[in-house]
Amino acid sequence: RMLDRFYVGPETQVYGEDGYRQLRFGVHFTSLKTDGDIEWSAAGGWAIDSDRRASPYLRLGLLQRMN
Repeated sequence: RMLDRFYVGPETQVYGEDGYRQLRFGVHFTSLKTDGDIEWSAAGGWAIDSDRRASPYLRLGLLQRMN
């Protein structure tokens, strides 16, 4: 937990099905709280797939808790 406001750390994701696989390695920022019950998250890094392609990736997220 950084500055008592969000989490930061390494991220690893694996996606796959028959004949295809993608691996992602990067860093994430999660639980960044803004107005009320809204939380943001972001991640970025490098993706490699079984088709021998590689590229950077970026993931953004928004979560709103309902009472």
